[in-house]
Amino acid sequence: MLTYPHINPIAISIGPVFGFGPLRIHWYGIMYLIGFMAAWGLARYRARRPGSTWTALDVDDLIFYFAIGVIVGGRVGWCIFYGHDVIAENWLNVFHIWDGGMSFHGGMLGVIVAALLFARVKHKYGADVLDFGAPLPGIGLPADSF
Repeated sequence: MLTYPHINPIAISIGPVFGFGPLRIHWYGIMYLIGFMAAWGLARYRARRPGSTWTALDVDDLIFYFAIGVIVGGRVGWCIFYGHDVIAENWLNVFHIWDGGMSFHGGMLGVIVAALLFARVKHKYGADVLDFGAPLPGIGLPADSF
């Protein structure tokens, strides 16, 4: 039998402060933040490349859309796929993000919807927005290997 280490899901707990709290910062929340920061930095780097049609403001907006897509899609996806009892109790519990529950597939669908919405608002092709993170020639896999 495999034994797994017991890691506390709460990285930092602060409070209560001014009657609110405790504020709990979970490890997965820190990883979301690191992921968004890494994506933002890479996208900004790609936007600076010669021949890019992207501006720094486009990248900032894209990351904002993606963040909303991940959070909303992940939560709604979890409620649809796993949290039937949460919805049956009260449909407003979908908005109780502090109770936990995120799904990868819901987050992925949320990002796809957010990318297509971003493309519509910014007058870009949806395929170009979804393909913005493809490997650069000379870095990693060649562009024609897909």
